[in-house]
Amino acid sequence: MADLLEYLEWRGDISFADLKPCEADYAILGCISYLPYDKLVAKGMNCRPVSAAKVFEKILTLCGPKGDGRQYHLKEDEALVKKLCDSPRFSELQLVGFENIIDEEKEMQFAAITVLMPNDELIVLYRGTDRSLVGWKEDFHMAFDYAIPSHKEAVRYIELVAKTFKRRMCVCGHSKGGNLAMYASAFCSSDTQALINEIINLDGPGFYSETASGNDIKKIVGRLRTYLPQMSIAGLLLEHNEISTVVHSSKGFFSQHSPHSWEVRRGQFVREEGIRAISHNIDGSIKTWISNCTMEQRGRLVEGYWRAIMETGAKKVEELFTLKNILSMLKNVTSIDDDTKELMGESLKVLYKAFIRVNSEAKREQREARKKGRKSK
Repeated sequence: MADLLEYLEWRGDISFADLKPCEADYAILGCISYLPYDKLVAKGMNCRPVSAAKVFEKILTLCGPKGDGRQYHLKEDEALVKKLCDSPRFSELQLVGFENIIDEEKEMQFAAITVLMPNDELIVLYRGTDRSLVGWKEDFHMAFDYAIPSHKEAVRYIELVAKTFKRRMCVCGHSKGGNLAMYASAFCSSDTQALINEIINLDGPGFYSETASGNDIKKIVGRLRTYLPQMSIAGLLLEHNEISTVVHSSKGFFSQHSPHSWEVRRGQFVREEGIRAISHNIDGSIKTWISNCTMEQRGRLVEGYWRAIMETGAKKVEELFTLKNILSMLKNVTSIDDDTKELMGESLKVLYKAFIRVNSEAKREQREARKKGRKSK
């Protein structure tokens, strides 16, 4: 079994004109949706497309020690970008229409880019949640809003792509980006929908049951491909009515969310028989608790957490986990009203129990692996 880098060594010299995108290609696209394209790819659809090879090379420099301070989303991204620079399959692509919107007032984090293929088709690529705190808050709003601000932006974006290029397209995204890919494809105009060949959701959450079972989603189910790792959490959130493909990840529980960890064989994901029972159990516990909360309670819960977080002054997720900011959050919780504090306490109990079960499962698997190792000697 191979990872994405080994796949590129095997197939990276074959043009998309000669061989259509496969599952491993979609995983790579999911990873590169997070790359820092700011000021490297023009926003306007009518602007001149940029060579992906030049963009990848520039990103290596700008994210390096002599760069401008921009960072990769994950540590594995650097090795992937280096490999992409040497891959004619990806370096021949053209990039255009990059948008990256962080709007604290609207509580929205949205990013997308259009990938022009050598066969006159294109890929609309939606980014998932980035490092910004506003992006995480927008994710929390999925618990009590039928449509978040990024959903509306995703529809606007795909309509703009369709109007500009009038080409057949694939719509793809990882995590929240997968959710946006599904939403945009389902709620765009019928003319735009007619141009969509397939929709790729890489471990992205679903929708409220009314949306998931509605006629808009039903119109795209035949073209929708959802992929989940064997111990998925994000991809099980909310409701899915489509059939999902379960793929094997080489990493531990939470790290399985990254497509970097998904194993491939000859361009296809290595299949698992199904989602592990522990993922279903944790997902069930979270859904049961959320379903017992009213919409008003869910809103108060998110605002309670957010009030404690914003008082720290942090702007990025990683800035929260300093001793100073952790103490600040604990202090700020004490000033929140009693009803909201009670809700927060109950939610933390659910999450803590889930963490304990994950930890226990990981230890059990380690014990079994050691036993198998001893028997094989």
